[in-house]
Amino acid sequence: MKKPIGLFLVLVSLLLSVGALLEISSDFNAAILGILFFGLPLYTIGQLIRTGTDKFKKYGIRYIWAFIYSLVIVPALFLSIEGYEDLKRKTFADQHFITYEPFSDATGTGQSIAFVMVLLLLFTFPFMELSKRGKWIAGCSTVLVATGFVYYQYIMWNDYRGIHAEHGLLSHSYKGDAETIPYDDIAEITVFPYIKNASLSDPSDDTYFVWKMVFSTKAKQETTYTFYLNQEDIEIGNRIREVAIEHYIPFYFYPMNEKTKEEFIFQLELNKLEKAPFYSFFGVHP
Repeated sequence: MKKPIGLFLVLVSLLLSVGALLEISSDFNAAILGILFFGLPLYTIGQLIRTGTDKFKKYGIRYIWAFIYSLVIVPALFLSIEGYEDLKRKTFADQHFITYEPFSDATGTGQSIAFVMVLLLLFTFPFMELSKRGKWIAGCSTVLVATGFVYYQYIMWNDYRGIHAEHGLLSHSYKGDAETIPYDDIAEITVFPYIKNASLSDPSDDTYFVWKMVFSTKAKQETTYTFYLNQEDIEIGNRIREVAIEHYIPFYFYPMNEKTKEEFIFQLELNKLEKAPFYSFFGVHP
């Protein structure tokens, strides 16, 4: 009878913790506290009842670590990337950026994810049968990688690029290299709408409508920003067009073919977006 009761408590604790995870993006602290102070004690009691005292003494640490690893460490590490990027966006949004990207090139987020994946691998060492030397090496490696991750985020704070309302295209790398392309140096801006087709090798990939905005300078240099079909990006597009008009910069649209136009209209309906602003921006007449 004890085993079913213990299993029931474990399942209830997991359901409560997963429920808290669903709210973690809106209130991180409350979700983590809920998991640690409600989910974890219930889970621990359930495992103790399910396995018995002797077995729990032997494997209890692993059971508890499995819970913390899956429901606290994994989401917290990935959310740290999202939270870091959001903090940068909010900080620089007050500096008159029309749009802002938290890294000066596409590898920034990938490097953060690489740090997280290494940390997640190192955090699995409590599940392994290691010698004292092995545990010491794993522990030191974890501390070193975690320190490296924090330092990486610190030096990358000033790594960004964006479109500034007054100064033009700005880019600043963590190495200290900075570039400013004023609006007076921009010869034209062209919008290229296209369809990003789902990968046949990736069942989770989707087909969706994307549009690139290419800034061409008088010196034939090109800078590209990518946007998606949502309200925020269409507002950014309209703001950039207004800036182009203010600075007498030609603003062009590459025409959609029928297939792209059909996908464009389909995605608007699928995402329940108000069609008028998008039709107006892209010059589409359904």
